[in-house]
Amino acid sequence: MDAQRELRSGNLVTWTVPSAMRTDDSSAKAVAAPPSIWVEPYSNMASLAKLLITPTFGTLALYPKDSIMSLAIVTAADSGFFGYLFGMLRSVRDKPQGASAALCVLDDGFSESQRDALFIQGASVRRLEWPYLRSLTTDARICLSKCQSPEYFPGYDTYMWIDADAWVQSWDAIDAYCAGAEECGFCIAPEWHPSYSLTHFWGIEFAKGWFGPPAPGTRDIPINAGVFAGRADAPHSKAWRKRIADVVGRPPVNPIAHFALDQAALNAVIDRDHLPCDYAPVTNNFLCNHGL
Repeated sequence: MDAQRELRSGNLVTWTVPSAMRTDDSSAKAVAAPPSIWVEPYSNMASLAKLLITPTFGTLALYPKDSIMSLAIVTAADSGFFGYLFGMLRSVRDKPQGASAALCVLDDGFSESQRDALFIQGASVRRLEWPYLRSLTTDARICLSKCQSPEYFPGYDTYMWIDADAWVQSWDAIDAYCAGAEECGFCIAPEWHPSYSLTHFWGIEFAKGWFGPPAPGTRDIPINAGVFAGRADAPHSKAWRKRIADVVGRPPVNPIAHFALDQAALNAVIDRDHLPCDYAPVTNNFLCNHGL
């Protein structure tokens, strides 16, 4: 997730899953066998979209996920944001360490062909289920579902969330997040860098609106919930979900407050509930729109 996104032409390997082998069963994980066909180099999303419609064929094997790896990379989108999501998944798959990584995707409105494209990549796909009475926008629903990753995709030791519009430039960032989660239970990057144009921080400001001011002397650290890693046995996910459930039904403190509630609730978990957190270098989640 480096600041300098390198948009490279390259070979995209795709394979399809025979319908009899497709699974939404969380007890199994699709693992790509060595690809049999290389498709033409691509350099833009238009050619990617073409490949999604006419994928090449290969083979697929199913293995118990615990025998493969204990890290799940989780993300989500709807049909309109699918192009970004697919690019992010490809940025994982084109790394040697990501070729067999467990990809877990929350579906908030994909088309059948888009779901097929995710199965081709060996991803586990679950429909996003909205547990609250208040009706919110798609982006807000996705943001507020991040904390439920272990519930949607049980059985992994570590869950790493990556927003669909991010891009994995170096696997070192993945390793850094996972190491931090292993040590402290949760790892996230601060939302601050000298080059950023940010003048306010949603997580801190809206946390005060939703949950009240923190105790005197509390050091509020702005965080960005677009990328993080958490250990499955750590208390952060449940505490995060409880913070959200406590206030999601209330009128918003600001027109965009529900969209930013995930970040505000996570700030509250760290700053008010005092759950331990490791902070990854900000370059591991560099916000290009604020820093370039």
